[in-house]
Amino acid sequence: MNIKDNEEQIYLDKTMDIIKKEISKQEDTCESGIEYIQELSKYHWENKETMDDIEFANSVHFINHSALLTNNQIDRLRKLRRSLKNPFFGKIEVDFDDDEVESIYIGFTDIMDSYDQVVSDWRSPIATLFYNSKLGNTHYDAPMGRIDCKLLNRKQIKISNGKIERVVESDIHLGDDELQEVLSKSSDGKMKNIVTTIQEEQNNVIRNVKDKKLIVQGCAGSGKTSVALHRLAFLLFNDKKSNSSNMLILSPSDTFSKYISNVLPDLGESNVMETTFSDFANAFINRFDKIESYTEFVSKYYDELNSEGENKLNKFKFSSLYKDAIQKFIVKETDTYRFNNNVIIGDVIIPYGVLNTLLASSAYKNFGLQERLDLLADDVKTLSKKYANFNSNSIRKVLEKELINKRVDPRILYNRFLESDEFREAYGKKGNKLNKKLLSYADLSGMLYLYFEIVGYPDNNIIHHLVIDEAQDYSPIQVEMISKMFKGASITLLGDCNQTINPYHKYKSLKEMQDIIKDSKYVELNKAYRSSPEIMNYVSKIIDDDKIIPVRNSNNKEIKVKEVSKDELYKKLVSDLLTLKENGAKRICIITKSTKESKAIFDTLKDTVDDLTVINENNDLTDTCISPSYLAKGLEFDAVILYNDIENTYNSEDKYLYYVACTRAQHDLIIYNEPDDIKKKVLR
Repeated sequence: MNIKDNEEQIYLDKTMDIIKKEISKQEDTCESGIEYIQELSKYHWENKETMDDIEFANSVHFINHSALLTNNQIDRLRKLRRSLKNPFFGKIEVDFDDDEVESIYIGFTDIMDSYDQVVSDWRSPIATLFYNSKLGNTHYDAPMGRIDCKLLNRKQIKISNGKIERVVESDIHLGDDELQEVLSKSSDGKMKNIVTTIQEEQNNVIRNVKDKKLIVQGCAGSGKTSVALHRLAFLLFNDKKSNSSNMLILSPSDTFSKYISNVLPDLGESNVMETTFSDFANAFINRFDKIESYTEFVSKYYDELNSEGENKLNKFKFSSLYKDAIQKFIVKETDTYRFNNNVIIGDVIIPYGVLNTLLASSAYKNFGLQERLDLLADDVKTLSKKYANFNSNSIRKVLEKELINKRVDPRILYNRFLESDEFREAYGKKGNKLNKKLLSYADLSGMLYLYFEIVGYPDNNIIHHLVIDEAQDYSPIQVEMISKMFKGASITLLGDCNQTINPYHKYKSLKEMQDIIKDSKYVELNKAYRSSPEIMNYVSKIIDDDKIIPVRNSNNKEIKVKEVSKDELYKKLVSDLLTLKENGAKRICIITKSTKESKAIFDTLKDTVDDLTVINENNDLTDTCISPSYLAKGLEFDAVILYNDIENTYNSEDKYLYYVACTRAQHDLIIYNEPDDIKKKVLR
């Protein structure tokens, strides 16, 4: 160990002693807090019958307040124990005014020794210098404003078993050595945090509090999901009004949710709420035995279970013509809505005749019901001075309640639309009425949109921060609905147009979403960290994208392309699986185009390969698994064997699905029966 490393070891030993002392103190505090809550609760339940209302309310308040304090203390204890394993991973030396040089250590959480800052949390303002700044004159933004300074040195520090293992000085950015070491490791069954290797373009998204609405287009392996999770952790640290119950992730599947479930706890934060769009919609539309998930919906297409007519109808339901037809139907449907009674707001009575005259005026024509209510509320406010003291929004809520005074059934309403002239004119014929057994994913968005546009969008003030992952698979109608439902929340949408698996709709660019999400900022992440440059160069040619920048060092493993007949499939798979594992691959996935093919290969291998699973929407991942291409999205593996069935091969229309399948591989990619359309694109 050299002198500089020894200096860091001395600081590490000191820091660990401080953490141990605080852990001991925090354990006593938590134990006392739990005992106090138990005593309060016991007293409450033994004496609640003799308490008056004020005493009862005060007792409940003290119990809840004490529980909140103790939970915060337990949370702090958990973070301290996490930090004991790795107290810090970085150090910066900063000159603030030419004669005051400070050494600042960066770690997973703040560590204090009395009033002295021993370690700064990676989310603190000054930590921006560690991730973004070049050596020399620089600045960072703090709560009190801009802080000018000079960055003199930056170090990455690796700690193992309480010992300094490596110290690397880095000039321009976080050093390649640490990053390349992380990227070269085998994948895991769970996504890991990237705190020690966050790159500048990722950090800019994570720490962006200026833009409330963010749309992030990122290539495969650019760290989109990691960035989203670290952004939530950053917001939890900096937004004192928010906690994990105020945050929501719209996830593509339950399997994906399980895959990312370790990241926030690993960062010392509680997991936030997660749901899929179908499950979320179930809270508003519950008169069906089952609501089809997105995965089930697209699998029918790729498994060729739909008729030509069904595919044509589904394509229409993802088009702008479909939305236009809904809007026209809404105008006609609500043209007859009228007030039957006077409306009372405060002590002011508004005659229903006045309101109906306004509704019937030409100024309200061609607007949907919700827009009419907005106009009506504004007109009522300006109609007379005696209404001037009322807020337009409060007026609107009263008007909405009085105008829509009967329960609207979403299924009945949508069935009227399917049989309407508006639907027939847009599609060419009327649609088939829905029964209560199954609500197709293709109908789900339209039904919700129609319902909310008439009865109003639910006010969701609970969610402060919303993340929408795999945003490219959300239709414009869905994005518009979500923006209206969570209009008070900050929204981060992340996706990749090149990973679109929806066969009925594709954005040319996620930038199109700026037309829907007003006042949003569009960002691109074009650096690919997951897959080797050999793999990324291969897929870049297929999708004609020359903006992707592979970051990983070459592992000198060329993509292996093999012609494999069905007769020799079993033998080839067993041989390649064995070879890959002998060469160090821990997690391997055989990716097929369809579910049918996945199940067939599973039946072939299940008696030979231990712990083999077929990935579905909600199972856990094993080290060796088989997956249809559309379910593998978002996951990563050391090696991928991409199987192409000659009778159901990828064609030019499926190139984005093929791109998804290839980019699940970190180190090794073996392709059985490379499709002809792909051969034409990639000339090796």
